[in-house]
Amino acid sequence: MLIFKKKNTFLKLKVYLIPCDPGLRQEILKIEKNYKNKEIEAPPENMHLRMKDHFILSTDMDGAVIRPKEVKLEYQFTDPPYFQVRIRNPDTDFILKLTKKKESTPVWTCTIDEDDYQSNSHAPAARPSAGAAGVDTTSDDQHFVDKYKLQLTDKVSHMDPILDRLLDRGVLQREAYDTIRALPTSQKKMRELYCGCLQAGAASKDIFYQILLENEKFLIDDLNTKH
Repeated sequence: MLIFKKKNTFLKLKVYLIPCDPGLRQEILKIEKNYKNKEIEAPPENMHLRMKDHFILSTDMDGAVIRPKEVKLEYQFTDPPYFQVRIRNPDTDFILKLTKKKESTPVWTCTIDEDDYQSNSHAPAARPSAGAAGVDTTSDDQHFVDKYKLQLTDKVSHMDPILDRLLDRGVLQREAYDTIRALPTSQKKMRELYCGCLQAGAASKDIFYQILLENEKFLIDDLNTKH
């Protein structure tokens, strides 16, 4: 398990469930370093878990929001999936628990101390330069993808590779992918994404933002100057 605290005005954690692979661990550390996120030490337990099984993350902190609902244990070096834990105004220690889907006994627990997050969790996030790899995707509690919905809908043009990546990452299911690919214009495809998979939560929007950075870099750079 790898845990990182995102820079924000409230507490956001990214919790990765990954196989025991030093190369994959270093790849994730590099990604999070680019985002300027702080690592929180997790218990160094060797868990004997089966690949392709699904797991659920929970916490004892009231009001916490965790997305997505579950994560599959698998090797994925490109944009590895993660849980996002969002807590507004935490003021005490809390516990994270990982449980195999349809089972009740945790396979891993971790106590997040107040000292792990309190130093910067309530301070305004510094904004990186336009186009930097570490751009924070939230502003004034609004996700970049939501804030610039109209501009993205009007100007994103390379939709097919974006849809391919969303399918590969599990954000789009095959039926929705086929439906959207069949639409006649990029604008209609974008509107369908906003009405569908991008309603699922911040994790889907984060993945969408990363894919946009790869496929519409100049547009995202331009919008980031306003972010």
